[in-house]
Amino acid sequence: LDVVNNNRETIYNGECYKGFKLLFSNLGYPNQITACDRLINYYSKKGFKAINNIVDCYNICSVLFSSPMGLHDASKINGDITVKIANGNEEILPMFKTTRKKILPGDLVYVDSENCLCWMGKEDLDSDEYKVTDETTSIFIMAIGNEKTTSEYNLRICEKIYELIKMSCPDAIFQVNSTILE
Repeated sequence: LDVVNNNRETIYNGECYKGFKLLFSNLGYPNQITACDRLINYYSKKGFKAINNIVDCYNICSVLFSSPMGLHDASKINGDITVKIANGNEEILPMFKTTRKKILPGDLVYVDSENCLCWMGKEDLDSDEYKVTDETTSIFIMAIGNEKTTSEYNLRICEKIYELIKMSCPDAIFQVNSTILE
């Protein structure tokens, strides 16, 4: 709790945070409350909520680096991941929900060959179909970045998550699959 409250100004003034606010504004959502905002607000009001060692490491880094990212069970991903602008035919099952939502055309998504893993636009959320659980044995982290972040910054976020995970999973292996989109 103190880490969030003592660093709130730094988080909100960081280039990464500003870049995501700009990204959502460019998508037509200037007042979007990002997943990172929701975590910051939750932690400020109720304190840190432990879920499991993997999700906790991810949430801590999301807040400290002021970056909404994706954390997914890698074993559930089918084929390559594609980042794209939604055409309006996509749907997502939001995390912890039972009803699918239609994604608006023009919003940003990333998908595998079968489903949408993440929706960034009118909503900023991940799919329940790919959530990390206590049974998860391999994870996929998406540090999508924005025009104000560098690929090195995004990699540093993933490395920090891995460093924290290694504290409770000393046999964990880190593999980078980096694609830079212009």
